[in-house]
Amino acid sequence: MPAAWSPLKTVAQSTSKGWVLELDPTQPQNPLKFVSAKGIKWQALAIQPLPQHTLRLDEVYVRQQDLIARFGQGPQDQYSFQVDYRLVDVPSAFDLGLEIWISVQTSLLDTAPKLALTSVGTGTWSCWKHQELIGDTDCVHDEADSGWSGSQANARAAVVNTTGECSFVWLVEPRDQVQLQWTGPTNESKQTAELFGSFLEKGVIRRARLQLLVSQQKVGLAEIQTAYTQLRHRELPLTT
Repeated sequence: MPAAWSPLKTVAQSTSKGWVLELDPTQPQNPLKFVSAKGIKWQALAIQPLPQHTLRLDEVYVRQQDLIARFGQGPQDQYSFQVDYRLVDVPSAFDLGLEIWISVQTSLLDTAPKLALTSVGTGTWSCWKHQELIGDTDCVHDEADSGWSGSQANARAAVVNTTGECSFVWLVEPRDQVQLQWTGPTNESKQTAELFGSFLEKGVIRRARLQLLVSQQKVGLAEIQTAYTQLRHRELPLTT
């Protein structure tokens, strides 16, 4: 398990196997970063609420391996949202992993919350689909994949960037792949996906889960499959 969160002013850090993970939970639109001992950097994830949000911070706190930030719904906002950054154990091919839960809720009768998720890498991007990652011995109808259907067969389950000898992996929970709409091709350095975007009923909480992994070596399909299987079978938290 990586080191627990260490607050530095408004910045939180965690370290593991030569990597430093750094983020400002009060400013989700600023990218969280993984930096290797050799100085290789991945601007792994920036979260931009759409439409414009006042980002009124209601609370931020640490609970064991979780760093949680809640942003309230101000008079000018269409919804409130929460981001839960959770440090997780990773397969042996990886050095550090972060699971992220994003949830939205509204007090309005007619709204469609949306958040733009952006990742920037300097190397080559590739993507994998759910059926490519579950392997021949697994089953699409596994309980871990409830909510996944063939209608989303072309959705991206994993987006991978290789920079030098380092690998950066972005995994998407199977049930949530349909909630992500990717807006650009993989040959661009910046990868952007719009999360949610459909009608949200008043009082209902909508959630999505993804995972970020880094390694100081090039990882192949087998290692990505192992990480994806771990994500699929990881227990859901009681609350987020």
